[in-house]
Amino acid sequence: MHSVDNFLDDIALLKPEQSQLIASARACFSDPKLPELAEGIKYGGIAYSLDGTLVGGIYPHQSHVSVEFSQGARFSDPEGLLEGKGKQRRHIKLRTLEDIDTMQLAGFIVQAVQQ
Repeated sequence: MHSVDNFLDDIALLKPEQSQLIASARACFSDPKLPELAEGIKYGGIAYSLDGTLVGGIYPHQSHVSVEFSQGARFSDPEGLLEGKGKQRRHIKLRTLEDIDTMQLAGFIVQAVQQ
């Protein structure tokens, strides 16, 4: 079984430019003000679940890191930051550390755990 630590080590070797971005996004999911989320490797990235229900995940891509939300279509998103046209799933694309704030990652994670 591929552990999260092994995954992060692999990212540091294969995509060092994304390593810090993924670590910073990961820190947002482990905010002490949020319920504790289970963390594991699924679908080629770090997946987060609450009480056995997938709420989202962090997935590296060639030119960005995607943060996916399983029920993102239900989120309040007045600025239209979320992308995707599926029935439920939405995502944001992170390219720089500044995107974590500009794309309001922490706020979307709060919504994800409240769904």
